[in-house]
Amino acid sequence: MKLRPGEEPEEASGYLWIGDGLCPEGQGRCDFWVNLDEIKAYETDLPWKYYNSALIGDVIESPQVIFEGLRRDGYESAFCYSFIPKKIWLDDQETLEAPPKTVFLAYVCRKEEKLIVFDWAFRSEDEERPGYPKGWRLNFERVLWQKP
Repeated sequence: MKLRPGEEPEEASGYLWIGDGLCPEGQGRCDFWVNLDEIKAYETDLPWKYYNSALIGDVIESPQVIFEGLRRDGYESAFCYSFIPKKIWLDDQETLEAPPKTVFLAYVCRKEEKLIVFDWAFRSEDEERPGYPKGWRLNFERVLWQKP
């Protein structure tokens, strides 16, 4: 996670600024945030997830595709950003080349007028659509934007 130069995390609001990236509609730039308590918990409880949160900046900056409408209760208006990672993080300094046919996903919702990344994960890549996760037709309502 990174902060804007000279800024502290927004402890009072409970969110940490991740960076600016492509707005869900595929035009313009938007700020993205993550829940500060969740990030702190992942550092000890799920270290692999904590270290790979470093990829969130890459996926919001340069997604292959953005989906809308997660087929999960309560997340029907959420978004999913997908891209092909070049590396995975083992700890805060060591990386490995990402396995072939893998995508990294960041799940995003609008909350309190912020774009909040509420989850992220690696998935197998769709065999017919590079940069798309396997099962994308079953998991998402529609493709909102795709890289030209």
